[in-house]
Amino acid sequence: MLRRLTTLLVLFLIPLSVSAADPEMKAHFIDVGQASATLLEFPTGAILIDTGGQDDESSVRLGNVLQQFFKRRTDLKNTLNALIITHPHIDHTRGIKAVFQACRVTTYIDNGHVTSSGEEGVQHARDFAVANGSPLIREVSEDEIQSLPELSGLTDSDIDSVTDPAVDPRIRILTGGWSSNPGWDHKEFDNENNHSLVVRVDFGESSFLITGDLEEAAIAQLISDYSTTDLLDADVYLVGHHGSHNATTAEFLDAITPELAVIAVGKPDFGKGERPGFNTFSYGHPRRSIVDLLSAAIPGTRTKAIDVQVADAARKFSPFQVTQNIYATGWDGDITVSATSTGSITAVPRAALIPAGTTPVAPRRRSRLAVTRNAVAAAPDATGAYRWNVDVPEKVPTTGANGKTVLFDLTHGGTAGQSDWVIGGGFSDFADALVQKGYKVREYWGVDKDGDGAYRFFDDRKAADVAQNEAVIEFDAIKDVDVFIMSESNRPLRKDEQEALLKFVSSGKGLFLIADHYNADRNLNTWDATEVFNGYNRSTNPQFKLEAHYGDLRNPGAANAGWLAQNFGLRFRFNAINCLKGASEIVDPSDAEGLTTGVQPILMAASSTLAIVDPQKAKGIVYLKTTDPASGWPSAVEGAGKGLYFGGRNEGPFAAISKLKKGKAAFFGDSSPVEDKTAKYRNEVGGGTKSLHNGWRDPGTAAVLASNIVDWLATPEDYETFDGMNGHIAGTATPNALATQELDDPDDGHPWKPLPRNYNPWDTDTFAPGSFGAPFAARGGGARPRPGNGPRPGNGPGNGPGNGPGAPAGPPPGTDDMTVTQALASADGAIVKVVGIVDGEFNDQFGLKLVDASGATSFLAVQLPADQRAEFSPKLKPDVKGKKVRITGKHANYAQKPGIRDLKSIEFVGGP
Repeated sequence: MLRRLTTLLVLFLIPLSVSAADPEMKAHFIDVGQASATLLEFPTGAILIDTGGQDDESSVRLGNVLQQFFKRRTDLKNTLNALIITHPHIDHTRGIKAVFQACRVTTYIDNGHVTSSGEEGVQHARDFAVANGSPLIREVSEDEIQSLPELSGLTDSDIDSVTDPAVDPRIRILTGGWSSNPGWDHKEFDNENNHSLVVRVDFGESSFLITGDLEEAAIAQLISDYSTTDLLDADVYLVGHHGSHNATTAEFLDAITPELAVIAVGKPDFGKGERPGFNTFSYGHPRRSIVDLLSAAIPGTRTKAIDVQVADAARKFSPFQVTQNIYATGWDGDITVSATSTGSITAVPRAALIPAGTTPVAPRRRSRLAVTRNAVAAAPDATGAYRWNVDVPEKVPTTGANGKTVLFDLTHGGTAGQSDWVIGGGFSDFADALVQKGYKVREYWGVDKDGDGAYRFFDDRKAADVAQNEAVIEFDAIKDVDVFIMSESNRPLRKDEQEALLKFVSSGKGLFLIADHYNADRNLNTWDATEVFNGYNRSTNPQFKLEAHYGDLRNPGAANAGWLAQNFGLRFRFNAINCLKGASEIVDPSDAEGLTTGVQPILMAASSTLAIVDPQKAKGIVYLKTTDPASGWPSAVEGAGKGLYFGGRNEGPFAAISKLKKGKAAFFGDSSPVEDKTAKYRNEVGGGTKSLHNGWRDPGTAAVLASNIVDWLATPEDYETFDGMNGHIAGTATPNALATQELDDPDDGHPWKPLPRNYNPWDTDTFAPGSFGAPFAARGGGARPRPGNGPRPGNGPGNGPGNGPGAPAGPPPGTDDMTVTQALASADGAIVKVVGIVDGEFNDQFGLKLVDASGATSFLAVQLPADQRAEFSPKLKPDVKGKKVRITGKHANYAQKPGIRDLKSIEFVGGP
């Protein structure tokens, strides 16, 4: 150990070249075993990226390295400009305490995530900040990066705090912590590695790329996001995830074109002979496949080849001769890479500190890409930049196929606003459950009328566009499938589409319509799902007397009028109800065609209900009880809390079914209880990432009911009505099936907020990049939602409890206090004042769960400052649980959960 440390000191005593002719920086890749720690040394400053260590001894060594470094660089006054933690795993955080003991840190930067194996170190940094007023804490989220006007990397005076008049380094972060799933598999999104900060450093013509432990899903996203820039093109690549098999791809190396690679890894025999665990031998790092890829990608060679051990698999190593410019701390010890402003790169491994033994790399002159985002947008089909409308997604069972197919419709706005009802996005759990039962599941994008392999929408309110619109429902296109699901449709059905659906059901097939609360007009075109499915707009405004291909779509003012009521015997109410504990009157399976077997109370989060107008055609199967704690949604269009008209069973069912000739139909009042959190597309209004509710996994059993319903819909039966024959019990007509409030629209047919500039809900060319139907891919998205945007910020683009339809994004009129549900719907970064009940601890002693008094279905994760934990932490003070508190702070994710951080105040308030 003494010999290794002495060698390291010799390395750091090499003076940093700061000649005016060719200024230089150094990247010191410190040997901390099976872990990562990189010190970037500049003429006027220093930054440390990660503080890993395979054991406590490695952490001590990291602290010693820093002490010796600052003894040499006395001009830096024992101060790091920044400490960047790529992600909170212990092999990247173990040495945080040692770093704070060794030197001063000006700014601490991470991805905003805390809970993981490296939580102790991350929390230490945060506690240190609270106790000492330094360092500044800077959290980098993917939302912040994606909100940039152009995707060029995030930089500011905190991230790039090193300046120099000769050569000013440029430090940028290319990815941050994700708050919502961009469309990855659940395991990929839950994997903290995929939330790693990616750091790019440019020093004149020299460049470095550090990707933390980013794995394949996130790498593919990174390549996609920056494919029209040169921001991935770098001279030196710190190989991702210690050379793991799943963290470097050929496509990634094509984008990087590295001249030199460094692997932060332990010695191959670390852990050999022990039980599998946190060690190099068990992990099998670096993998031979990755070293082979690097060898093929890197043109330059080491001065002298080196014989090493690489992993063929976990716990299986074999010899390999490294000839290219590939270095590893497990082979070479500490490695210093010097980079000049003119692009000369020199690697100095511990065993080759003598200048004659160095391996210079000639300066490189790249041809910089000249492609801009606008250039991509100008010719999307020619460049293939965004082929959203080809290769329709499909999921097929590998075993146990039942020969039946379910379609999820996307022709009528099921991806509008915060909705993302696609089988690889917000309905992936729903789709996967059906595949496990043997169904083939496919998205329905319309009819390819011109045969070009793509599906395009044209505004067919204009007669000239009817023949061109490919986003349409035609009987011949769907006749061979078994179940057709439409969720939160946001564009009205033409008369010929209504006829196609009737013909489909009458032929013995199943139709499943899933709505939402009234005024969930997610694309701001004046239509929501309750109106689309009913077949008319709530308003009587003459603008809805379209005639031609649509007919008269004004509110007819009669409960039994309209397409849905006339054909299926029921209508969606124009209401909006919260019952987070769930609608609890579950009709007995014997009276519900067996569908309610195993079903318990179902979450209602700003949900509509249905009114039964013909009991022989339709019947309810899930209702509110009068004792259920239901309330009108605070942002109901009629006024705060007025979205509940009658209450109890008289409000009509949340879930209902219908029989039409040989076919069947089913209806839900809300999508929240059957969605999941894996959004795939961007919001077409502004391009922000979507935040969804994990309703499929809620304690309520809507998932059970939805699966039962699909089985029922997919099974043809000859009876045609619920007439009491053969056990098919008739339904019960809903009293007051058309409330007085439903006779017209208080907004007179206008959208819930004004249309943003340059956005037209009927023109896909105006959709934000990365949204479904947009002309080109996301290169950073648009602006994030801002608090207070529109008259009812939560009732359009939101989704799920706390994400939109659950509650408004602002407080109800006349009070500054929000409920938890309202705060959950607030924009990221908004300052909120919330009153709620402490439901228990969160993240051990460091936080608490805050819920509404009406129930604990949704909660805010509140991060407690160090000086407030003794009084408010349920872990430290158990009697806090159940007490009411008022909290003011910033709405932001805490430990990957929606929450409140940066508390300005917290206090107990009277009464539970």
